[in-house]
Amino acid sequence: MHNTTTRGSRFESLAVEYLRAEGYRIVERNFRFGHKEIDIVALDGETLVFIEVKGRMGREFGLPGESVGPRKMRRIVRAAEAYLWRHRM
Repeated sequence: MHNTTTRGSRFESLAVEYLRAEGYRIVERNFRFGHKEIDIVALDGETLVFIEVKGRMGREFGLPGESVGPRKMRRIVRAAEAYLWRHRM
């Protein structure tokens, strides 16, 4: 497995642990629809949450949220719409 993929998977696993500790119920990981992807789909009570995981080893590369620009946000929204369509929600 590629080093970046391994690191991404590790950050996703850490995110899942954190979300579960916060009371989220993990519904699905790595949902794919064509080229679209959602890292984690979870329930926060009755609210369906779509989560993009970004990991950083230090602040010199910026905060994780800063790496999700308008283009990536549109891809996340399209992936979430695909998820809702596929699951008839």
